[in-house]
Amino acid sequence: MVERDEDYEVGEDYNPEEENLDWAGAEKKLKLPETPVLTGEEDDEEVKKYRCKLYRWAKTEWKERGTGDLRFLKNKSNNKIRIVLRQDKTHKVVANFYGILLPYSKD
Repeated sequence: MVERDEDYEVGEDYNPEEENLDWAGAEKKLKLPETPVLTGEEDDEEVKKYRCKLYRWAKTEWKERGTGDLRFLKNKSNNKIRIVLRQDKTHKVVANFYGILLPYSKD
């Protein structure tokens, strides 16, 4: 049910011209403290970065999961390699798993 203006009852002494709406304060900005954003990648060093598009198989077709930079991150303390892909605009994590880097030869 939609409420209309005529549904509200107003007292006899109500004068709409006496309403004081202070719109001058709406332009003021709030001063919020700066807080550091922790991504969990602070202890990692970037080994390699590729631009890619990630797909997933859903029932009978491939669906796009996200587009962004696929990064290989090496942890400084335990030397494990983590593969992370974040979407470009939202920075949402769409892939995050550990991997194994094998030696590559051009033979």
